[in-house]
Amino acid sequence: MMKRECADAIAVLVHYLRPDWDVRGIMAALASVQDRDPFLVAHAAVNAANATSNRTPAIIAMDGPHWTTTATKTAPQPPPPLNANPRQPDEVAARGSANARQALAMARAREDDDPKPQPPPRS
Repeated sequence: MMKRECADAIAVLVHYLRPDWDVRGIMAALASVQDRDPFLVAHAAVNAANATSNRTPAIIAMDGPHWTTTATKTAPQPPPPLNANPRQPDEVAARGSANARQALAMARAREDDDPKPQPPPRS
């Protein structure tokens, strides 16, 4: 049984992916499948939203390929770790640390250049 909080989260995600789908309509479709595994419902809802031929969120509750297909889009690969260079791992890591320290120092300098507004003096 899917909890209300889970359905809310899925509805927000699906609405984000398909802003033309009304949240109430998404919630109504999710209520029709609340007895199913929340992971499968989330997967099916995202698959249904991904198909531009689906005009309304009512499709989520219907049987169809969105319940059985796997995701066709893959997430981008994360960047390699800073010490990914096997020949010079310490040098690469040190350069990354130096860049991070420099970026932090620059951010702090900008804060110092742009002081926070002070409240007007009391009379």
